[in-house]
Amino acid sequence: MTKHLDLALDKYQAQLFSSPIRGKSDVITVWMNTVKAFLVQQPAIGSDVAASLSIFVSTMSRLFCVTGDGRKIYSISFPFTVRTDGAEIRFFSRAGIAIDSQMSSLVLTLVNTDGVLEATDPYLFIDPVLTAMDINHGAWLLLRELILAEDGYVRYDWDTARVNGHLHPEHHLDLCYSNASTFKVGLPRQLTRGDFQTILDITADCHYLHPSV
Repeated sequence: MTKHLDLALDKYQAQLFSSPIRGKSDVITVWMNTVKAFLVQQPAIGSDVAASLSIFVSTMSRLFCVTGDGRKIYSISFPFTVRTDGAEIRFFSRAGIAIDSQMSSLVLTLVNTDGVLEATDPYLFIDPVLTAMDINHGAWLLLRELILAEDGYVRYDWDTARVNGHLHPEHHLDLCYSNASTFKVGLPRQLTRGDFQTILDITADCHYLHPSV
């Protein structure tokens, strides 16, 4: 069964999703902030809308974030089960761990405040995790899932400021986020979120690449 959830964001909410993604901690932060945003359900209205989040859960399970009037759209996998009951939305990890406001805050603290993913000393990793587990025993199991989860990062850019022929086309996709593996695929025109979704939907017809001319 396909689930499709949309949430409009104001400029303050949008700031949580506008920072560049450079590593796994950034991806985990987006996942947890997405859960928080949909649990709170305070959509922006009219001229206050600055960005939007969309979750698609079917054969494809992905999160899409549209910012800057559609000039940037990025997508990452969404490694959670979504259950809806009327207006209530609940999120669960693949192992069945409930991800509520408390759990998402614990993970955000581990990743951003305690910096466990950058810890060079094992005790700097273990001690904060044990503290989090005292609050919610599932904290380590969830963090482990998120560390191991494939993130599938792809971003669409409409970039007029840095156009440089085929090296940096005006419309392009950026695949992967680390400097060692990222690369661009040029596009002939602007993409909408619907276009982007279709490209990434494994049940839709494939799109094709060809060498630059």
